Amino acid sequence: VVNIMLLLIVISLQTGRPALHILRQDFQWAMPIVFIGGMLGGGALALANELLGSLGVIVFCLPILTTSYSFRLYSRNMSGYINRLEDMNTQLDEANTGLLEMLGGLIDADDMYTAGHSRQVSTYAGALAEKMGLPKDERERIVKAALIHDIGKIGVPDSIISKPGRLTEEEFAAVKLHPVIGAEIVGRMSALQDLVPLVRHHHERWDGHGYPDGIGGADLPLGARILAVADSLDAMCSDRPYRPTPNFDD
Repeated sequence: VVNIMLLLIVISLQTGRPALHILRQDFQWAMPIVFIGGMLGGGALALANELLGSLGVIVFCLPILTTSYSFRLYSRNMSGYINRLEDMNTQLDEANTGLLEMLGGLIDADDMYTAGHSRQVSTYAGALAEKMGLPKDERERIVKAALIHDIGKIGVPDSIISKPGRLTEEEFAAVKLHPVIGAEIVGRMSALQDLVPLVRHHHERWDGHGYPDGIGGADLPLGARILAVADSLDAMCSDRPYRPTPNFDD
C-alpha cells in the first residue's frame, strides 16, 4: 500500500493528474493482485523466518533482489532503446518533411509566378497554428499539408495555370478540380492519409461558397481553414499573371 501511494504521488507530481484519477485509471485493475501478492509474500516471509531465522529471511529475499536487479537492467536497456527509437523517428519525420518541401518546390517551379509559394504558405500556416496555441503534432500536420496543398495542379494544363488574362468558365472549372486531384494523389500514400482533408478543402470558405464541395462553417477542418487563410495571404502578396502585387494600403 505504501509503495502504491508513493508511486501515485510521484506520477501525480510529474503529470499533474489527480492521484485518485491515476489510481482509478492505471492501478485499479492491479489492486487485487497487489493485496493477494502482499499477503502471500508476507506469509511466506514470516514462515521462512519462523523455520530458519535470519538465514530464511536472506534465502527468501535473494530471488526478490535478483529479480529487482534484472528488472533495473531491463528498464535501463529498454529506456536506451526507446530513446534511440525516438531519435530515429525524429530523423525520419524530418526527412519526410524535407521530401514534402522538395515536392512542393517542384510543383511551384512549374510556374514562375508561384515560385516558393508552397513554402511561404507553410510558413504562414505554421505561424497561425502556433499563434492559436495548437498542439505540436497538429501544427506539424498543417505545415506538411501546406507544402503539398497544390500538388493537384499537375493535373491542370499549364496553359490554364499560367494564363495572363481572365479564365473562362470552363478553364476555371478545370482549376477548381486541383484540390480533388491533390487529395486523390495524397490519399494513395498511407503515411499521408491525415493530410487528405486539408489538401481537399483548402479552397473552401466559411460561408460555403468555396470549392470543391461547398462545405463551410464548423464542417470545415480547422487545418483547412488555416491553409485557406495562409494561401490567400500569399496569393495577395505575390505577383500573378492577371494582376500585379497589391499592397496592404489598398
